[in-house]
Amino acid sequence: MTRAAGDELATIVEHFIKAKAHNASLPDILPRVIAIAKTLPDANNKSVAVKKVVVAYATQGQYDRAIKLIQQFEEDFDREDGAQEVAIQFAKLGLYDRAVQLANKAGDYFGLIALVGIAAEALKRRDKAKALEIAGRADFLIAKANNDEDYEPTGDILKNFALAFAEAGNIRAALQQVPKIQEPYFITHALIEIGMLCAKKKLPFNEGDLAVLNEIVKADLPADIQPEKLVSNAGWEIPGLAQSRMLRPPELQRTRDRSIQLYFTYYEPEVATFIKRPFPSRRKPEPEEADWVSEGLKVRLIEERVISGHKFCYKLDVEEMFHDKVTGFPKYTNYSETLLYYDEDGDGKFETLEEGLDYFARGHIPKWVLEK
Repeated sequence: MTRAAGDELATIVEHFIKAKAHNASLPDILPRVIAIAKTLPDANNKSVAVKKVVVAYATQGQYDRAIKLIQQFEEDFDREDGAQEVAIQFAKLGLYDRAVQLANKAGDYFGLIALVGIAAEALKRRDKAKALEIAGRADFLIAKANNDEDYEPTGDILKNFALAFAEAGNIRAALQQVPKIQEPYFITHALIEIGMLCAKKKLPFNEGDLAVLNEIVKADLPADIQPEKLVSNAGWEIPGLAQSRMLRPPELQRTRDRSIQLYFTYYEPEVATFIKRPFPSRRKPEPEEADWVSEGLKVRLIEERVISGHKFCYKLDVEEMFHDKVTGFPKYTNYSETLLYYDEDGDGKFETLEEGLDYFARGHIPKWVLEK
């Protein structure tokens, strides 16, 4: 079987969970899935499928069977990952004490993910007091991890932790978590999602909240760092645009000058699109990446910027993809980068390619756009 076999089994289990929720009389296929998974030669394939079965049992309230399966994993990584999955299922049923007990067994990495997930589930059940109590536990683990040279919480975990405070209505606490995030990509999304949440729930920013936000924005980038640029008189082709699909209609953006109607349209490449890195990476590689070989930058999302019908900029979200030259396995860093293509003179050619440095990749609006 291929390496995708585990994912295929996991997908079957996901469909079974949804179907079972609507028809409890469906025959149980989970033992058969486990039996098939055990025949898979690749350990990773096997664990992907079995972990999905663990979630299925927890969803059905068969916690003892779920925990027993977790204990059968050979690797600590899989046992701890499985424990955090079941912990969150406990939280979805309001069983917070059992959820936290299991999170405590999920190790430093998955334990923190579990606590953030439990806090989020408590918020969905409108139990803000319990959510903040559990978030406090997570905050302790983050502080502990920050003092540990061998472990650093990932940006995604810290972003979700900040959002847990925002969900509970504590905007100040949410913003105070943002500076703990190291990766620009997740800082960006933390601020965006906090802002969207405030708009949706009509939560106001008071002066103290704005002061914290101002400090975060001021720490954006050192003043002496300038984006690199490349100019092609013939114009750059926008990678992936020709074979992409529009995700949703153009969206009007808020600008300081209300007379300017700026629209963003988002596209997703339908064919995997890789480009050669145009600028040196500003990311410091980790020691474990010594055997990684770059396959180029993969285009994830294309953002078209238009004012008064004038297309003046395309912003590309890209991520560098690798493979391990020893194992041959694909590798990635979860580090998103930005490239900006500009038509600087209105001739329809995008002559300037600019490195996106700031978290929001604000970029600029060429003079010709506003003059026409």
